[in-house]
Amino acid sequence: MRLGPALIIVLELVVLSSSSAIVNVVNGQSTSNSPMGYNRCDILNGQSNASPMRLRCIVAPSDDAYVENLSPSKTFGDTPILIVEALPSIPSLRDYAYLKFDVSNAVPSQLVQSHAKPSDANLSMYVEWINFFYNASIQVHSVQNNSWDEHSITWNNQPDFDSNFAQNTIRMNDTWAYWNVTNETIRSLNGSEISFAVIPSKRSWKNQVWFASKEYPLDRGLRWPALDLTYVEPYLTILTPIPRLTINVDNSTFQTDAHGVFQAPFPWGDHHVTVPDAIPESNGTRIGFRSWSDNTTENDRVVTLGNNLTLSINYGKQYSLQTLSPYGSLTGSGWYFADSTANVSMQSTVVPFEGWLGLLGARHVFDHFVEACETSQPSCSVHMVGPEIVVAIWRDDYTISVLNASVAVGLATLVKLILRPQRKRRRRTR
Repeated sequence: MRLGPALIIVLELVVLSSSSAIVNVVNGQSTSNSPMGYNRCDILNGQSNASPMRLRCIVAPSDDAYVENLSPSKTFGDTPILIVEALPSIPSLRDYAYLKFDVSNAVPSQLVQSHAKPSDANLSMYVEWINFFYNASIQVHSVQNNSWDEHSITWNNQPDFDSNFAQNTIRMNDTWAYWNVTNETIRSLNGSEISFAVIPSKRSWKNQVWFASKEYPLDRGLRWPALDLTYVEPYLTILTPIPRLTINVDNSTFQTDAHGVFQAPFPWGDHHVTVPDAIPESNGTRIGFRSWSDNTTENDRVVTLGNNLTLSINYGKQYSLQTLSPYGSLTGSGWYFADSTANVSMQSTVVPFEGWLGLLGARHVFDHFVEACETSQPSCSVHMVGPEIVVAIWRDDYTISVLNASVAVGLATLVKLILRPQRKRRRRTR
C-alpha cells in the first residue's frame, strides 16, 4: 500500500493523526478493496494567518442495507445493491436504503474529540439501474438513531428518520447521484457516527433505482457509496473593550485590533489562552478581568476548538482600598470593582505594650476608623467609587499598669514593714 503525498503532509506537517488506511485516488474515488482502506483525508490548502486550512475527507459506509415492506422481517445487508423504489402495485411495494458512516475511521482524532462539524457534506451513490420510463426523485433523510447494523435491520425494526431531507432527481444509469447533506450532517452527527435513510419521493410515480452497495464486487470499490466531508479549520474570536490588548495563545503572543477584536484560525483541539488579569491606569485605578462570556472566571484557561468559537471578555474598572494600622491585623485591603462594597475589619482590638510596661498590663486599644470609614466599631463597609483609604486610630491604656504598679509598691512596703521589727530584735539580742 503506497502513501499518497497529501496524506504525508497531513501526518507530518499538520500533526493530525488518523487510524484510517491511506490509499491511492482515481477519478476522485478510492482504489482500495476494503471500506477501511477507502477512507482518506486530503489537505486542500495550507494554513496561514489569514486563511484557515481546509481538509477534505472521504468516508465509506460502515453499514449499508435496504429494507422492504413486503419482506418485513428479512435483512438485505449483504447484497451488492441498495434498492430504493416505490411501486403502485397491489399491494404497494416500498424499499428504503440505510447507510451509516463512522467518521472516526476517516477524519483525524482531533476533529472527532473536539466535535468538529463539516462546512460541507455531500452523499454520493452510484446508479446501477433505473426504470427508463420514469425519472426517479430520491430523498435523503438524516437518522438520529445509530444503533442499527446491516446484519439485523429489517422493515419492522428500521429506525425513524427526520422529516427534513435533501432531494435529487435521477435520470440515467451508470452515473453518480449526489445530495448535499450539509444541514442533515450538522444536525445529526452524533459523536463519530451518522446515518441516512434514502427513500423514494411520495409524489413521484414508479421510483425504481438500484444503487451499488459497499458489497459491490466489481471495480475495487470505485462504485461504493461515499460521504464527502469538507472541514475548515476553526476561528477563535475574542471580543474585548480594550484595543491593542495582549493575548497569549499556546505561548504565542497576539494583540486585539483598534476595536478590541482578535480573530485567527487555529488547529482543531485544545488551546491554552491567557488574557491580562489587570491593566494599570492611574494611581489606585486599573482595569480588572471579570469573566468570559461562557461564565469562566479564570483569565488563564483552555478552550476546545472544533468549530468557530467566539468569546467575549468582561473587564471592569477597579479601585484600590488601602488600610493602615500601627497595631493589630486590619483586613480588607485590595482591589475592588467600581460601585462594589469592601468590608474592613480589625481582627485584634487590644495589643499589649512591648517590654516591662506590657508585663504590667499597659496596652494599645483600638479607638476608631477615619478617612473612608468614620466609626468606632471594629468593622465597617466602604462603597468603592474611587481609590479609598481606611486608617485605624488607637489609644494607649495605662489603667491596668498603674493599678498593678500600685499593688506592687504596696506589697513591697508591707514586706518591708514586716521584716523591720525582726531586724531590731536581732540587734538587741546581740
